[in-house]
Amino acid sequence: MAVVLWTLVTCLQLAPGKVFAGGDDRSIRHRLLEGSVLVDDCPPCARPIIQLRLRGTLDVTATVLESGVQQLGLRNIAWHASAADGATIGISGTGHLTMQPGGFQDVVLDLVLAMGGTNLSRRFTNRAAAVSRPLPNLAADLESQERTPVQVFGLSLRSAPLRDLWFVTSHGFTTGKDGTLGRGRRVAGDVLSMEGHVVAGNGRLTGQLGIMPIVPPLALGALDVQPGGRIMFALRERVFSETLGHLSPGVVLGSDGSVFARVRDLLDRFRPIAWPASEPGVDAVQVLDSGEVLFSTTADVLASCGTLGHGDVLSSDGTVRWRFKEILGAFVPSPWAGTTLEEVGIDAWHAWPHGEAWFSVRKGFHSAVAGSVYPGDVLSTGGWVVYRNLELLEGFEPLEDLADFGLEGLFVLTDLAAAPAAGSVRGSPVEHGILVEGIGRARAWQLEWSPDLGGTFARVGSPTPWARWIRPTDGQAGFFRVRSW
Repeated sequence: MAVVLWTLVTCLQLAPGKVFAGGDDRSIRHRLLEGSVLVDDCPPCARPIIQLRLRGTLDVTATVLESGVQQLGLRNIAWHASAADGATIGISGTGHLTMQPGGFQDVVLDLVLAMGGTNLSRRFTNRAAAVSRPLPNLAADLESQERTPVQVFGLSLRSAPLRDLWFVTSHGFTTGKDGTLGRGRRVAGDVLSMEGHVVAGNGRLTGQLGIMPIVPPLALGALDVQPGGRIMFALRERVFSETLGHLSPGVVLGSDGSVFARVRDLLDRFRPIAWPASEPGVDAVQVLDSGEVLFSTTADVLASCGTLGHGDVLSSDGTVRWRFKEILGAFVPSPWAGTTLEEVGIDAWHAWPHGEAWFSVRKGFHSAVAGSVYPGDVLSTGGWVVYRNLELLEGFEPLEDLADFGLEGLFVLTDLAAAPAAGSVRGSPVEHGILVEGIGRARAWQLEWSPDLGGTFARVGSPTPWARWIRPTDGQAGFFRVRSW
């Protein structure tokens, strides 16, 4: 992650900038996942245990001690839970996690629970030392050391190094959210953020493809973001382009109007023996920093090495990286009535450097460890649900009463990603503000501003692949900082 600093003075001129790293930039932002809960228990009362969904973020820094023990500092904890009466419980504080030899951990959190006009200070320690999820994930079940005769708090911590998650749904919806998004229709071809905003509208993605006449929004079937902010996607229907020719669901396209790859070329090293009646589409795609392309197809393909299933994750180097049974294995799956496991398939994919992968499925199934799994849920190959589909869409407040809107593609924005080559930022005054533009090979950018170089920088908007902002100045002098991933 690179940080570029520019100074903004009152007359809207920009002083020369410099690239620097340090301070908060050494930390890794984590986001709480499905399974994170705040527990309110009263053992003597024999009342039902109250479990409240816990969400929010924290920053994690790692230190290796002389003994080889790894210690993680847990800072900037900003969590929230909603009580039964609708009140919000805010949780803040710090802590640390010490990873002991043999796969054991010690966790200590010093937290302040703001609830009902009262701030309760509590120290939480883990109940069990065994590590249930490997780093860089965090997982621990903790209990407060302070308790009253009628109340004891516990919490379950489940987090991953996640800044944001961008995704495409299988079904469109009508947002009930007011504000800049406005009440209106979101189509199955918009790229959305789990924070509740549109990352890239469908028209911005397909507008460079040379499709004439202008067609209605086109549903997407895959998603990735490449250096330079180029969004990669596949279509779910066949169209004709005046500049690119026939575009099938088997063509991976770029938001710059280019063809990145065709499924026949991706499968070439597998030496296909027989093709399905129609060319298979691309269900999921991820381009690694090495240039290797991971992908999944919409139909089985018979190759010299055997059948390539539509739920397998393949590599452009001609190898099968994940078999479908391996992907689902930790869930101990069984099919829903009327379907088979072979029909479940893969619809979205993101492989982490540490060997884990996140994905969604084309059809739901029953899991012996996670219960009912829906097509729009984000899943981990470790065997847990990352997020339920309806939680991803909470920020949009869909008006439709659906249990699941599906998930066709996802992109994970994480501080673990390889830092892009240092770019530059340029600015120029515009009416009532300043235009700030980033130049470089980053996948995503975040503009921040502070009136004081040594003060706290506040986010301006949300992370975006488009490194271009118009910032009203309101006559204030200050400093811009741009993060890139």
